[in-house]
Amino acid sequence: MERFDAASSSSSGAQAGPAPPPPFPPLAVAAVDGAGGKDTTCGSCIIPHAFARALRKCGLARQLELREILISKTGDAGLINSLVARARKRSRAPSEWPERVAIKFTHTSGRVQREFARREAVFGTRVANLEQFSRLVTHAEYGFVMIVCTEYVSGGDALAAIRRAQMRHGESYVPTAERRWRDGARDLLRAVSALHTMGLAHRDIKPDNLLVDVRTHAIALADMAFVLDVHVDTHVELARTCGSVMYIAPAMARNVLAVKTLEREYAFSQAEPQTWPWDPFANDMWACGVTLYALLHGKLPFNMLNYAVGRKFSVERTMFALDHETLEIDARLSPAVADLLRGMLDMNERTRLSAQAALRHAWFNDIARSAPNLGLACSLSAAPLRRAALSGTELPSIAIPTAIPTPATATARVLVRPARAPRK
Repeated sequence: MERFDAASSSSSGAQAGPAPPPPFPPLAVAAVDGAGGKDTTCGSCIIPHAFARALRKCGLARQLELREILISKTGDAGLINSLVARARKRSRAPSEWPERVAIKFTHTSGRVQREFARREAVFGTRVANLEQFSRLVTHAEYGFVMIVCTEYVSGGDALAAIRRAQMRHGESYVPTAERRWRDGARDLLRAVSALHTMGLAHRDIKPDNLLVDVRTHAIALADMAFVLDVHVDTHVELARTCGSVMYIAPAMARNVLAVKTLEREYAFSQAEPQTWPWDPFANDMWACGVTLYALLHGKLPFNMLNYAVGRKFSVERTMFALDHETLEIDARLSPAVADLLRGMLDMNERTRLSAQAALRHAWFNDIARSAPNLGLACSLSAAPLRRAALSGTELPSIAIPTAIPTPATATARVLVRPARAPRK
């Protein structure tokens, strides 16, 4: 069986308009450059001096203790420019913070990198109260270092979960994958549906950005650095090509290869949304389809790995695979999930399934009928509830539904994260 071995790519984006107030007061931004120096011991980890200094100057070193380095990425010069570590809350930390926190350090020496890092904090704040997203705890900035703290998820990302399941099950991975990932697929589509309802497109959906809980197998969507606000962002940002090339939709890939960047920006600035060169929401759904295919098959669709050179992908090679390969779905999967994959991986973005349409698909029937409790659920059209959640005010009372809607009338729902009780 071919192993899933997709290369990760760094996230990028540009800063949007003013952000609503965060659930917790952000730390003050220090104006002094924190770059330079050697590696420094911080807690149980050895991290670059610039990151350790930023942690101290922003006051987080007194509230969090670093325990383990999870991910580190190096730049062209061989220096670490991004690092994710697991930390434990100290006694001085606010009581509403979780006991374990994931800290992401990003070196933002350039203007574009700084905009990318700030965008992750801005949009992470807007979805912090929604259950299907990685919860933002706090964020801070010192010099050329951006720090984003989120709630730690014990299972890691979905890419690591795929590899663990492949090692455990071997050839029986595909027959058991459908039962294993159906709940997670519903969580992913609910998160994407919530973003699209708010006018936001994630633009970097892939297994690397899905966090899996070990106990509940729930999936939380993470990494908001690429998020696009179609109501605020300019045509320059709309025309930007971003995300991993294995997960970009055919319309974007063809446009990138055929049209120069300035021409794409002009096309977005002059055209109405329905005539844009590509639909950012449809692109998200294509990425969801590729991700779901990878979760169920343990490999990328359209035999994309056959066109990679040394694990390196390009838009040209991805487009060649889409043009010359067909979508092959394992016969051991059910006809319902095969139909869902074909709808999400439709080459025509106008007929591709939307997030809400995918949630109403027959594959999720068994989940909807057997769910014992949906918790605090609200329709995605409940704008007052969203505004109350984002502003930090007390949420209005919501009646828990007494009957599960049938698949024909079911609507996408978002679980609102309940308030945490203060620690005694």
